[in-house]
Amino acid sequence: MESDTSEDNIEDEDNTQSGNDYISKLQQNSQEAEQNNSPDQSDEPSSSNDSSSDNDKADDSSPQPTTDNDGNEAITEPPKKKKPKNISNLNIGFKGSNQEAQEGEEANQGNRKPIPEIPNLDAPSKPPENNNEDNSGIKWDTSGYNPHAYVSGSNANNRSSNTNYNQPISSEGKSIANNQPKRKFGFPNNKKLATVKPKVLLTTEQAQKRNKKFLLVMVIILIAIIAVVLASTYLHHKKVIVPPPPPTPKFHYINSCQDVINPGVYYLGVNLTYSGSSGTCITIDTNNVAFICKDKGISGKGPYIVTSTSTNGVVINKKSNVSISGCSIKDFSYGVSIQNSSGVSITFDNISHNTISNVRISGGENNSVINNTLSGAGLDYGSLYLTGNTTDNLVEFNKITSSANYSIYVNSSGNKFYENYINNTPYGFYCNVDYGLIRSNLAKSNICNTNFGCDFVKCSLLNIPDNVSKITLTPSITSCGSITSPGDYYLKNNISAGYAYSNTSSSLVKNISLYYPKCITIKSPNVNLDCNNFTIYNSSEGIYYLGLSNVSIENCNFRNVNKSINVSISNDSKISNIRINDSSIYGVGVVSSTKVDFSNLSISNSTKGINIFADSEYNSFNKIAVSNNFYGIYLNISNLNDFSNFTINKNTFGVFINDSLYNQFNKGTILNSTKIDLYAQPGSIANKTTNLFYSTVCGLSDTKWGVCTYYVLPNLKFYPVDSCLNVTRSGTYALDKNLVTSSSDCIDIKVPDVNLSCGGYSISQLTPGYGSAIYDKGEKNVTISGCAVYTFNKAFDFEETSNINIYNSTASDQTPIYFSDVNHSYIINNTFDISGNTGLILRNVSKSVIYTNKITGNSKGSGLVLNNSYLNLIFNNSIYSNKIGFALYNNSVKNTIFNNTVQISSNYDYYCSPNASPIYSEYKGFNYGQKENDCYWLSALSPTSPSAECYIVSNPTTINLGADYLYKYGTVCMKIRSNDVTFNCDNHTVSALNGGTFINVSNSKNFKLENCYMQGFTAPIQVYNSSGELTNNQILVKSAYKSDAIEISNSPNMSSQNNLVYNYS
Repeated sequence: MESDTSEDNIEDEDNTQSGNDYISKLQQNSQEAEQNNSPDQSDEPSSSNDSSSDNDKADDSSPQPTTDNDGNEAITEPPKKKKPKNISNLNIGFKGSNQEAQEGEEANQGNRKPIPEIPNLDAPSKPPENNNEDNSGIKWDTSGYNPHAYVSGSNANNRSSNTNYNQPISSEGKSIANNQPKRKFGFPNNKKLATVKPKVLLTTEQAQKRNKKFLLVMVIILIAIIAVVLASTYLHHKKVIVPPPPPTPKFHYINSCQDVINPGVYYLGVNLTYSGSSGTCITIDTNNVAFICKDKGISGKGPYIVTSTSTNGVVINKKSNVSISGCSIKDFSYGVSIQNSSGVSITFDNISHNTISNVRISGGENNSVINNTLSGAGLDYGSLYLTGNTTDNLVEFNKITSSANYSIYVNSSGNKFYENYINNTPYGFYCNVDYGLIRSNLAKSNICNTNFGCDFVKCSLLNIPDNVSKITLTPSITSCGSITSPGDYYLKNNISAGYAYSNTSSSLVKNISLYYPKCITIKSPNVNLDCNNFTIYNSSEGIYYLGLSNVSIENCNFRNVNKSINVSISNDSKISNIRINDSSIYGVGVVSSTKVDFSNLSISNSTKGINIFADSEYNSFNKIAVSNNFYGIYLNISNLNDFSNFTINKNTFGVFINDSLYNQFNKGTILNSTKIDLYAQPGSIANKTTNLFYSTVCGLSDTKWGVCTYYVLPNLKFYPVDSCLNVTRSGTYALDKNLVTSSSDCIDIKVPDVNLSCGGYSISQLTPGYGSAIYDKGEKNVTISGCAVYTFNKAFDFEETSNINIYNSTASDQTPIYFSDVNHSYIINNTFDISGNTGLILRNVSKSVIYTNKITGNSKGSGLVLNNSYLNLIFNNSIYSNKIGFALYNNSVKNTIFNNTVQISSNYDYYCSPNASPIYSEYKGFNYGQKENDCYWLSALSPTSPSAECYIVSNPTTINLGADYLYKYGTVCMKIRSNDVTFNCDNHTVSALNGGTFINVSNSKNFKLENCYMQGFTAPIQVYNSSGELTNNQILVKSAYKSDAIEISNSPNMSSQNNLVYNYS
């Protein structure tokens, strides 16, 4: 019978030997082992503390083990005696060799100390080494013996029951372990028997290996414990950061200029005006901001040309994820300035009339400008300006129009321009140097007329490559380009810069030469350029240099060049043997330069032959011939220049001088000019201070110091104006450039009969809010047309005069028009944007016409104010976004006011003071609006639903009129056919377009009509067979008889109290 055994129990199967004999035998073996005192010969029989074999469990007579006080197993009674087997003939041997262990022991016998016995109470006994027999004569199977086994505690009980350590085997090779009785040990002094735990003796090497393994296990356990403790401590103390849920958007309202420092959504609550001369209205100083104006706006105080004191509507610097939408931003230096930012979007905005640029993007990336209207930028940076290596920006679906120079100025690469509409600007696209290369940016489906230097875009009318300046010229010049090193250079042939091409013959491209690039740009001092009498043609500038000295140019011809030679901010140069024909701007230009010597010049058919301006001094011109030009010599704010041996013949103006002193003319002629030979602009200091003439012959002059043959006041078609001045001579004046002044007033009219045409040029002020752009006190018959005025306190200021006419002009000032004590004047077809409190002030003005003007305010003051003004005709004007749209004060009566539209007023569309009755004002028409105060005779009709609702009243009711109304049809509007009806107009006005009757009452008792204003009806009130009251009504009738206003018939109980009747006669 076979049974499972464990390493901790040895089960006997037959129990052939009695318990006492077996114990005695074991005691004998133990004593012999102690006497030998050899660990190698010790025998540690295994014992079992846990379980019996299946046979033991089945045997009811088997004794049950108990334990003593030391935990050793004790047998209280021996097992049943069985007939012992003869084991003397058993041949027991090792199944495996123990030779290696024995050799290790013999090698260490002489050197090692005795190793203390470390009992392994659960390990199997080590078999004897001598012939694998112990003293009992039993052979042991050592095939499963492990000399390093050291198992304690519960681990001993977890061994596999299939492990077969040190089981004795029979001579037939069969295990007899299960046939052996349980081993029990008795000691001489003990009265009870106990199971003795076997001892295992280890060699030094075995002990060291065991100890190392033990230490290694303990270190691993210790490390594991420390790791667990640290991990638990870390998890306990660590703050686990869990991303919070997206916050609920916070909405804020902005009601003043400020810095935005917290993320969120911001709405513009009111229209803002920034009055500073530098700085910013709205600075967005944080990420993740949405700025929404909802069609409200931000206004500055006008253009600031000096960039060091520039102003900004909105600034975003080094921020991301910012949006600006629905805003109107105007009259700053920069409307929106985006600097080194990313993810900024500008959408659905109207950004206009910002002097330097409407939108500037400098640095940063991934910004977008989409669906905006950009217009009216003043300077050379464009309505949209991209610079500072900004990249990956999207410009799409924008309308960009009406700027002075450029719509889109590109000074960066990697941007996208898609489906923009660009018009009414000299250059739709303008690219600077390398940023115009065909792969530098992307463009698709843009509508534009002209582009300069942007090879990646094609406009419909004109496209001009800008690659000429990228060519570096060698001493032998065969094309246009740049001279970058000192030395001698010469032309080998005629050269042209006219690479521009036109896609159409449209009249919009009137002069294609205006769009040509420059030809030769000198960028180095100490350059000698000899043209060898070859010609430079079809170029915007033939030869140009800036900020250089010691430059020599000779033997050059120019044809069809806008500016043939342009010397700017340079000195100590020589230019000789030059022939110029057909320069659209000027032949020779000297700008802020000194000590430039010109000789042997011939200039013809140009706008200005020689143009000297901007403080150019000590320049000399010898042997010059200037003919058939509009201006022969044009001197503007330049002094101490010398002209000798000159012939100035057959020009429109021979010599034109403005604010220039001590220039010397010697040995020359100025003759046969169409207008005048020597002309000093009226009001210029050139007409008051002596310039020098020696041996010079001239014909007609307006200067006495010129010593010309005739001194007359010239009869000119117009006097050109290119600077602010006092007008001291009657006549026609025309601006030929934008005027900018730092003084309080610009043009002061000192004489009557003056006609000033600005031709679309502007007049602006560096320091805003002072003086007047055009001022006239007491001078009659003055006409102003086509002017654009910005930043002054008053744009057009006229006092104590008459016959003043202002046409087709624009103004963006604190008060665009101020008339005081003016009569018989006209203000027609102008556009005014109010930056201050009041748009048009008419004080003591009479018999004047104010017609088809558009007046837009800023919700601070009034659009149009009449103060003590009468008998004026005011019609077809549009007035928007003011505190009060149209105001009448102090005896402003008998004015005819009709067909005006006043809307979006924060207080009143129409306001009348008690003594400023507008009665009789609407006899030619009616006005439109929604809110009025005491202007009962101004209808203020709703622009969308002005008509009165007319019907028959057949039941008792009370009717309250909620607005002014217009009755169009000329019959009867309201028919009262019931008792107990009350009709209260609540001081509103009902106007009739074609006469008729407002209210007809028949067979009604207790009827009331009160607080009504009625005008234009032929028979306003008719009462028949009724009773009631007519109270506090005012009626203006188109009838010769006031009695026609109220007709009461067969109604003795109908009372009429406090009713007033007027007629138009």
